[in-house]
Amino acid sequence: PGRGTAVRDLRLQAELGDAEVQHTYARLLRRDGTTESLVEAARWFRKSADNGWVEGQAIMAECFLLSKGVPQDFDKANRYSRLAAEQGHALCQHNLAYRHSMGMEGLPRDDGESVRFYRLSADQGLAPAEMVLGELMIDDQLVSAEMRARVPLDARTGARLIARASQHCLIDPASLPSVTSPAPSLSRCWPSMLAIARSRRRAASAAARPTT
Repeated sequence: PGRGTAVRDLRLQAELGDAEVQHTYARLLRRDGTTESLVEAARWFRKSADNGWVEGQAIMAECFLLSKGVPQDFDKANRYSRLAAEQGHALCQHNLAYRHSMGMEGLPRDDGESVRFYRLSADQGLAPAEMVLGELMIDDQLVSAEMRARVPLDARTGARLIARASQHCLIDPASLPSVTSPAPSLSRCWPSMLAIARSRRRAASAAARPTT
């Protein structure tokens, strides 16, 4: 009875339009895991997102991307990802960067936007974004001419980024899912995360090069 009263009270507060409470209520609904609860959770996540709550925007991006409680819609997924990214959500910034780098999931290939979002994400310490930028700064074969104009070769800075990313990374690369995995937070990061061991070796070699 106590929990039921608390849930009802939470819903009443959510109905008043508080974005954070709407987000909290949606998370509570999603725990049930039923189709009905996922649909209702998505409805409240969307209210939270439309009221400006950044985590609600990030979750709605995931819902539309992976069809969790709503029909799959890449345009809406990217719109909510961008809203969250503009509020400083590091993972959404990384996801947009990756989609633009590949030209996938409703976004065109755009190296300029890709680099911009990777930088924003890396500046917040997200390891996969740091790893990508570090790789780009070290390896001249990875990038287009447009991207090279935006990310100049800089072996020492690249090595520092890769070293920092390695320190931030607490996930064993061998345990990461494949590209077909439905896990959104990891499947968006897998290309750079799987390169950690190679990047460490190359970063150490680059850092050891004598300066001219």
